[in-house]
Amino acid sequence: MPISKAVRQRWIREILEQEVIGTHRDLQNRLAARGVSVTQATISRDLREMGVIRIPIGRGQSRYVLPAPVPAPKPEPEQVRSVFQQFITDVRSTGNLVLIKTTPSAAPAVADLLDRLAWPELLGTVAGEDTILAVLNSARHRGAFVQKLDRLRRTT
Repeated sequence: MPISKAVRQRWIREILEQEVIGTHRDLQNRLAARGVSVTQATISRDLREMGVIRIPIGRGQSRYVLPAPVPAPKPEPEQVRSVFQQFITDVRSTGNLVLIKTTPSAAPAVADLLDRLAWPELLGTVAGEDTILAVLNSARHRGAFVQKLDRLRRTT
């Protein structure tokens, strides 16, 4: 069955995450089990593009491993201030939840920025189109969290 390169590489990633694969032939067989016929040259090209490396695992055997994900850099304070001032329109809270309203389409980017700040009281965010739900690890951190947001939203 013909599939796109993106799908094939996603399947290769899934296979390498779930199984010990040591040769092109092993990977070719796993893809064939999914109904995909691919040449060894294509597999070699995919592995190179994906940054996959081969490491020894003992007894003369090796396996392919995916590169470790590179963490997104922590945002600069001026970037945070600019994004918050430009896109956050309202903040409301209750318990350990903070609802952050943004301009249309800005919620995913603002939520990503909040997550990358790695504030200790923030467990994570869920973003819609113009709304972010920030989940805190405790209701007692809500005031401090909202104050941080407000401080960064001020223009001066």
